[in-house]
Amino acid sequence: MLVTYLAFCLLGLFTNGRLPVSLMPELDVPTLVVQVSGLDRSAREWEELAVAPIRRSLLQTEALTRIESETRNGVGIIRLRFAYGTNMDYAFLDVNEKIDLAMAQLPRDIPRPRVIKAGWGDEAVFFLQLFYPAATSSGSAAQRHLELSNFAEEVIRKRLEQLPEIALVDMTGRSFPQISIQPYEGKLKSLGLQLSDLEAALARQNIEMGNLLVRNGQYQYNLRFGSYLMNPRDIDQVPLRHGNRTFYLHELAEVEIAAQSEEGRFIADGKRAIGLGIIKRADARMEELESRLGELLAAFEEEYPEIGFSVARDQTALLRISMQTLQQSLWIGGLLAFLVVFIFLRDRRAPWLMVVSIPVSVLLSLLFFFLLDMSLNVISLSGLAMGVGLMIDNAIIVIDNITQFRQRGESLEESCVRGTEEVIGPLLSSTLTTCAVFVPLVFLSGISGALFLDQALAVIIGLSLSFGVSITLIPTLYFQFYQKQKKAVPPASHHAVQRVYEQGFGHFFRFPWQLGLWCMLLLTVGLLASQQLEIRRLPSLPQTESILEIDWNTPINPGENQRRAEQLLQEMLPSLSQVQISAGIQQFVLNDAEKIGPYGTRIYLKWKKEVSRANEEFRLSRRLQQLYPEAVFVFSPPPNLFDRLFSQESSALEAHIKTLSGQTVPRLDLIQDLSTRLAKDHDLEIQRPALQYVQVVRARTEACLTYDIEIPQLYQALKALWVGGKIGEITWNRQQFPIVIQQQTASLGQSLTETFITNPKGENIPLSSLVDLSATTDYQLLTGGKTGLYYPFKFDIPKADQRRHIQAIRKEVANMPQWQVVFEGKLFEDQQLLRELLVVLSVSVLLLYFILAAQFESLLQPFIVLLEVPLAVAAACLFLWLAGQSLNLMAMIGMVVMTGIIINDSILKIDTINRLRRGGLPLREALKQAGQRRLRPILMTSLTTILAVSPFLVGSSLGTVLQKPLAVALIGGMLMGTLISLYVIPLVYAFFLRKSHQNV
Repeated sequence: MLVTYLAFCLLGLFTNGRLPVSLMPELDVPTLVVQVSGLDRSAREWEELAVAPIRRSLLQTEALTRIESETRNGVGIIRLRFAYGTNMDYAFLDVNEKIDLAMAQLPRDIPRPRVIKAGWGDEAVFFLQLFYPAATSSGSAAQRHLELSNFAEEVIRKRLEQLPEIALVDMTGRSFPQISIQPYEGKLKSLGLQLSDLEAALARQNIEMGNLLVRNGQYQYNLRFGSYLMNPRDIDQVPLRHGNRTFYLHELAEVEIAAQSEEGRFIADGKRAIGLGIIKRADARMEELESRLGELLAAFEEEYPEIGFSVARDQTALLRISMQTLQQSLWIGGLLAFLVVFIFLRDRRAPWLMVVSIPVSVLLSLLFFFLLDMSLNVISLSGLAMGVGLMIDNAIIVIDNITQFRQRGESLEESCVRGTEEVIGPLLSSTLTTCAVFVPLVFLSGISGALFLDQALAVIIGLSLSFGVSITLIPTLYFQFYQKQKKAVPPASHHAVQRVYEQGFGHFFRFPWQLGLWCMLLLTVGLLASQQLEIRRLPSLPQTESILEIDWNTPINPGENQRRAEQLLQEMLPSLSQVQISAGIQQFVLNDAEKIGPYGTRIYLKWKKEVSRANEEFRLSRRLQQLYPEAVFVFSPPPNLFDRLFSQESSALEAHIKTLSGQTVPRLDLIQDLSTRLAKDHDLEIQRPALQYVQVVRARTEACLTYDIEIPQLYQALKALWVGGKIGEITWNRQQFPIVIQQQTASLGQSLTETFITNPKGENIPLSSLVDLSATTDYQLLTGGKTGLYYPFKFDIPKADQRRHIQAIRKEVANMPQWQVVFEGKLFEDQQLLRELLVVLSVSVLLLYFILAAQFESLLQPFIVLLEVPLAVAAACLFLWLAGQSLNLMAMIGMVVMTGIIINDSILKIDTINRLRRGGLPLREALKQAGQRRLRPILMTSLTTILAVSPFLVGSSLGTVLQKPLAVALIGGMLMGTLISLYVIPLVYAFFLRKSHQNV
């Protein structure tokens, strides 16, 4: 037996280094994102031309449950959510086919949309920042950043992606090169040349003629005519014939390699930077990635001292906390179990059996993780951590039961055999009942059920192995440890504890109504406390980070966007240890959370530990309102791992305001009026619509006819004036360089006056004579869904207020007969999940009942055990309320673990009572002796569990705060549950047995 376990432990130790360590289980996430780009279109134009036709085409996709589009100037994002379990490879192909069909209805110059399939593992685990330190930078800022962008793409990114642990490096903040031609406007005017003359000269020299097949005797050759323009020097030398003279382009314009017009910037700690999101391979180990990345960064810093490197926003904190929590649970649990067993048994050998059983069970669990192709992630580790406490309990029960047989005079060998055999049934039942709580949760629909699968497997593996270790390895080691000891002596301290127990048992047996009254009071108080508890996904963690999202509501360029953000943070810098500014449109491919509009800013703030985050956010809000009162902003904590796993995309409540046809979005002024009424009359926090200021250019049709100007010619002139005309591109040094003619303009009105267009008669007509300008405001973001366009009002309000607010919104919308409102959000999604959860819990209770009925061979006795569950849960709720905690995921895990331990104690006690009664003892005597025999194991398991989690009650670290609700729920339930197992269960057993006259 020992050699067999040693072999399996070596295998477990061997596989431990080969298990993938991930933030979350590898799941096929039923989500696709379609990106539609057209940077020279307004939001409304882009919605009508491209986004709406593609969205309508995608409605026919199979298994689609939700579709939502967001359209900004020249950028459209369509998010598709499918039913969980959909084959996403087929869905990916289906979506691409639908897009291909829709492309036939779109203008020919629209580029094909890109479809992105992303999973949980595609979240960046680190952000690497590249920048030029101020002391080492030289040359113009734009040129330096262009060089840094090329270096990051060609060198840093490729070297990072060579690491076997890295799947992809997602980048933002880059500049891209172009050949910029800046005409000498004065010289062109004096010579009577137009921009169209420069474009024609470049077009004549930049010709791709294709291939020719030439035969020379018996040989044949392929002759390829390539572009004449191969590099910027060739463009300088492009000839242009005007009158009797020949000019070269460098005489008429300045030709240079410059950065393309930027759409956004990435700023790290006050310096313009390149941001690289490091995305880990699914099968990679996190610690190996951190180690290799650290070594590579050290090499980068040594090889490229002129460039600054820094790592920010480490997303692996919760995984490390989970690993540390498991290790801490093992060490603390093992040490306390050692002390408790030693104090109760007064034997130096028995505690060492505990020391052996814990690592053996964990190593065997890791071996099965490897065989089942499971990873070490937050979900599986939480399941394994739950199993650790029950591993200790099983070992304590077996050791104590063998010791009791030895104390009654049995031989060592007989005690090991009989002591183990007696508890095999109860331990098996307790293992099955705990597993029965988790297994039905797998049948929850969607992501929730898939995530519980890893946890359920981890719990089943841990409990099954601890059961096997307890009934095989523990008695074998016990026999080896005690071969030289002839007799076990009962510890003296046991008599004092037993006397206290017997006095309490006698009192409650004489006055059972007191115990019943106490139970009713506990249930009532626990129910009232549960109604007062705040319901959260996670406990309120100590946050030193904030995300500030701002929409300036003003048409500003990225440079002004950056200036405003830096001005806003200027007074806050002493309180900050790290700052990232994402100004304008970002270039991330997979990180959809970083997508912001052209006039928006997303600021990551890491506060120093000694400052109050809430106070600093309040100061920053006041400063933002003073400097830019028209801006719309919101603070939020950085999304952590549990938020990404268990949160839903929608807000708590969403009201979608739409027209009856759904073809157009409701008028902006009416939406603004509705926002004002909801905020004023119904006390709703409403975010103002994000606006963009639009210059409407209308052609004067009569003037165009008078001057013989075609509308397409006018459009091209305006486009070249304000946007810049791309007239071709060259490939040089493995890069594509667009060739762009640009003009320097002061303002819209001045540029129209100073710019001329030539008609067929050779007359120069000022553009101001051909167009009219007018200013207006419009939506910056257009949102669409299955039924067309709508304006969303999003509310994160308490559940108790949601019904009242729904009625208020319906009342206001009813005054607008051309409108309708549709409600969505977590309120409705949670109702469906709650119904499923009730069904699943009902199945769990039935499974518990059937398992216990099989164990006790009784249809009545399982009710006695299950009676303990609501009492212990009520006690846990009461302690959570007294400690000021919320009802969250960690508290629920604590309740489940507590319930499993308490039920185990009751199962063991009722099984002992039944055995004694089958031996001929009267009911009261059987109850008394069973209490005496099971007093020590019940107290030992309770004490080890309570003491193991007690350190989480003090301290302010992230790991301590995360585990505190679990500790409070577990301690509260265990304290009351122990008393229930000792006193309530025997009395209820006696009461039901007398009523039913049941014979055992």
